[in-house]
Amino acid sequence: MKRGIMKTALTVVMAAVVALCISLPAFAMSGETAGTSLLFTYYDMRSTANGGLGLTDNYFTVTNTATDKWVQAHVRIRTGTDSIELLDFDILMSPTDVFAFDLYDDGGETVFASCDTKTLINSGFTPNFDRNLDGTDDCYVLGSSTFPAMLSLIQLCDPLLTEEQTLAQTKKGYVEVIGEGVIWACSTNKNKCASDCAVDDDFLIPGSLLKHCTVPALSAVDNCESVSEMYPVLEGRQYYATVAGVGVGGGLRTVTRFAQLNGEVLDQYAPLIQHCEDFETEAASSRCAGTDTGTPCFAYVGATTNSVAEGADDLNHCLYKSKILVANDVSNKFGAGATFGPTLVDIQTDNLRNGSLATTASKIEYIMGYMNDAQEVYNGGGFDTWGDKQWADSHYFAVPAPGIYDIATSFSFIFPFQHFIGENNFISVATIYDMEEAKRTIDLPKFISPGLPTPSAPGDEASLFKLNAPFSEGWLRFAVTATNSTTGCTESVLDITSCEVSNVATPTTPYVPAYTGAVFNYGAQHISASHFQFNNVDIANNN
Repeated sequence: MKRGIMKTALTVVMAAVVALCISLPAFAMSGETAGTSLLFTYYDMRSTANGGLGLTDNYFTVTNTATDKWVQAHVRIRTGTDSIELLDFDILMSPTDVFAFDLYDDGGETVFASCDTKTLINSGFTPNFDRNLDGTDDCYVLGSSTFPAMLSLIQLCDPLLTEEQTLAQTKKGYVEVIGEGVIWACSTNKNKCASDCAVDDDFLIPGSLLKHCTVPALSAVDNCESVSEMYPVLEGRQYYATVAGVGVGGGLRTVTRFAQLNGEVLDQYAPLIQHCEDFETEAASSRCAGTDTGTPCFAYVGATTNSVAEGADDLNHCLYKSKILVANDVSNKFGAGATFGPTLVDIQTDNLRNGSLATTASKIEYIMGYMNDAQEVYNGGGFDTWGDKQWADSHYFAVPAPGIYDIATSFSFIFPFQHFIGENNFISVATIYDMEEAKRTIDLPKFISPGLPTPSAPGDEASLFKLNAPFSEGWLRFAVTATNSTTGCTESVLDITSCEVSNVATPTTPYVPAYTGAVFNYGAQHISASHFQFNNVDIANNN
């Protein structure tokens, strides 16, 4: 097996489904502060010949910056085509801990691995790979050929895909890391709960994931009472790398290309999340039995026309479902793209999901409204939102090999709400300038590969577009719009709602969606990355 960057063949996973969720009083995207949860903008395992960036490693780090709190967080890796869950698992991080993992392609196989031995063991993993060849397993590694469950949800949601097509969907996407809660540590022994600091018992925090169904009081297990809501203490960074050489046992490894992006954060507080230890236990819990009431159900099954779903009554495990056969009465209509655990719909503090389509629609609308804000500016007494991310702007270079500089520009976009609402995302080039302030009027789309999404062919949930313009440098502006499919959500339970989440009169009216993205400058021997700079007509005209 190939050995990944930073001494390891890294990547963690345990797609056996373990859950998590979050809620916030407000939602804001930023890569410049700590937060309760992280959104890593884009990963790509593809070769340049297959449309990717030619990386050997997509390396992620999650840091718990708290000095007095353990953090339990949920990691979910989503694929690029429909944002279907590839893997998800809980991690338990000690104070000031860093958890690291890697995603990469190994001879066509999709591999996820982590050699963060201490955090793995603290989180209940049993290492299964000997990185240093010293006779002791110190990594946890899963590959698509040996762990078929990695591909199972993709195949379930689209059974017509071939094995090759299914595997191809895993090669690009994005990653969510959602904080569940904190365990306050004893000041003299961080492995003990603060509430038990003076108590002589055997309970220790490492290996004690929050088991909300086993212990209804939401304690960590046994008598630990030092558990509370999530705090904004997580920071994240993603590294894009190309590494040459064999590594341990085979000589020197050389990092030939290296770039980094901060993880974008949800930078508000979040309550403690309640979920069971696994899908089966969650599905059998009172939250998911009968009509969901009061608290969210995190076990998702197929969409159904029954008035009460087998699992969550508002979310199914695949994509948005407008109707089944001729009926439009689908109880779990919205698409979680996951089997178990909280999603981005669960990050608002007030009015948590309760099985009602109307409530879930309002959650989606609320969170999308914050995520598509262009920017916030401090005005001396608060923060003013300056409208939607109508435009994504970027400087560009277009001198690819065999040009004298071997530098090109690519642009990635992710739309993390597409699967929830049947969103159709469209990207167009609003304008492009060269270095002489000349506005170019050429048919630019033919210089972008693959072609930009159009109304007749909406885009994937995560995509990369390569620019090969006939002029070497300048700046361009992408215009991003969407429509959604959330119509006719008549429920057979108590309330009736249109399930409209686009903030417009009809779902067919275009709007600015919730999205983010990154810009890559690269060549055979170099790569750099940055987030887009967002703009809109009000900002441009100082309105």
